[in-house]
Amino acid sequence: MDQETARAFAESGAYTDLAAALGELSVLDEANRLLWAAQAVWLASSLSSMAPADLRSHYENLFTAAAGHTTLQRLLTAKLMWLAMPGGPEAENPDAAINATYVARKTAEAEGIETQQQFSDWLYQLLSSDRETVSDQLESALVELVADRWIFDRSSAKSANDNRATL
Repeated sequence: MDQETARAFAESGAYTDLAAALGELSVLDEANRLLWAAQAVWLASSLSSMAPADLRSHYENLFTAAAGHTTLQRLLTAKLMWLAMPGGPEAENPDAAINATYVARKTAEAEGIETQQQFSDWLYQLLSSDRETVSDQLESALVELVADRWIFDRSSAKSANDNRATL
């Protein structure tokens, strides 16, 4: 996968394919991994047609790419935990719960959480966060991170998704 193929998907409005291409670019282009993974998550999060397992994969990829970005990792941890929790779209997938627990542990460790009680309190507080606020904070963090290096027009992607959602 290369940038030209990703740009072609963007220009043709093939946003699900573009999200997958950005995910691939984030693996292939180590120097720009965070940039590509952030765009993939922004796009995948805005697509109503994105399968929960694919969305989880994009979150996990960005979590790995965002090493050292504690706030971003905390937001992704909340999103991953909510996907895997009972009632969540990935609740029946044991990999979702295992991976969500792993990222929660890694994030807690990065924030200096040491004991099981501290972890339980930290996780309770995280999962008690307002979901819409977390989504808004994640979107803002992604927009700030990518800045002016978007490979696609965000307003076109949102508009295309809004039009599909009303059909």
